[in-house]
Amino acid sequence: MQRGGKLEAHMQSLKDLDSVLEELIQWLMGLENTLLSLEAEPLPESIELLEGLIEDHKELMEHAQKRQTEVDRVCKAYQCPMKLSASESSDEFRFSFDLDRKY
Repeated sequence: MQRGGKLEAHMQSLKDLDSVLEELIQWLMGLENTLLSLEAEPLPESIELLEGLIEDHKELMEHAQKRQTEVDRVCKAYQCPMKLSASESSDEFRFSFDLDRKY
């Protein structure tokens, strides 16, 4: 019975991990769509409006960086070298992982 319990616990752990992965994928797709929409908008000529947009962008980048632990958790489980990086000097998120690998 002990082995059965371990197997069920491991199965639930994998299901939880798949849920985290799916949620991260959905979140990243939404983030990408948001950034693409914002990129298409013309930049304001007002300093106040531009400062507000800069502050909004900083908050978005901070929020994205907070998700790094979730990315790390999924990557560790699947043993893929993937890292979300968002630098303040760049508007890009960089992901790197082996696309040919079966996860």
